[in-house]
Amino acid sequence: MMLSSVGSPSTAHVDLTGSTHRLGWWIGGTRAWRAPSGRRIRDQIHLASTPAGPNASTPRPPRQAGHLKVYASSRGSDDGDRDAMRGNHVRELPSTFTVKARGGKWRIRQITRDDLEEVRRVVVIQADGFHVPNRLPFIDAFLRTSFTAEVLSEMRKKLKYNPVDKFACLVAERADGTGAVEGVVEVSYIDEKEVLGSLEPGTAGVVYIASMAVSPSARRQGAAKALLEGALVVAKEWGEKQAVLHVYQDNLPAVALYVNEGFQTISQDSPLWAKVGVRPRFLMRRTV
Repeated sequence: MMLSSVGSPSTAHVDLTGSTHRLGWWIGGTRAWRAPSGRRIRDQIHLASTPAGPNASTPRPPRQAGHLKVYASSRGSDDGDRDAMRGNHVRELPSTFTVKARGGKWRIRQITRDDLEEVRRVVVIQADGFHVPNRLPFIDAFLRTSFTAEVLSEMRKKLKYNPVDKFACLVAERADGTGAVEGVVEVSYIDEKEVLGSLEPGTAGVVYIASMAVSPSARRQGAAKALLEGALVVAKEWGEKQAVLHVYQDNLPAVALYVNEGFQTISQDSPLWAKVGVRPRFLMRRTV
């Protein structure tokens, strides 16, 4: 969904990338979704180039393109086994789910899925945060418009196809109820082997935080920290004990935000990738 640098902790978000890919994979052994080739949002998973842990394999470059994580809308035959490994049955967030972040300035809640205007607002925030500007204004305008349309398309798919106990899109609004939505973060339960390989043996899945973005008018006001707090509350509601995210190593404000909020680096790409134009990332984790 992006390649955009973050200038402050308030605008910190997980690195995203668009590229040409054919989407389609299996979730829990069930084919979830396939789309034709095209530039897609990298919004769910960025795989570390140097896996750690018992499932570690030969180091390879960090992916600069990825797959949109769209889960099957119906539960597969082995979903019960996976839920048992998670220690519970399907856990849907209550419709009234809200988090009043520390400091009391921001309120975090779920996106209103059937409110097209709110969905569009969220998409604009993400597109503005993740769009890579072009030096030529007329080309930049075209690319921004196309990118925004694609982000909207993918957001609709995520809201439609992801099970409620494996995907949540949270928005930030001012606690006093004034103004529009000012920020967004996406929280998923993933079972990507290349991420799980950096975790404890036997880990069946993990909460993954991604696609965090804040509108320009709300930056440097604690909105990103509030969104991160909300994402961790979702992890608790799902009964999970840890959460992970990826961040570019050169995104120092974002790294500082995550460290201050208790995240620790558990895996990292080799800095040598920067010499060939690939921004190396940290995989960070914290308990919840």
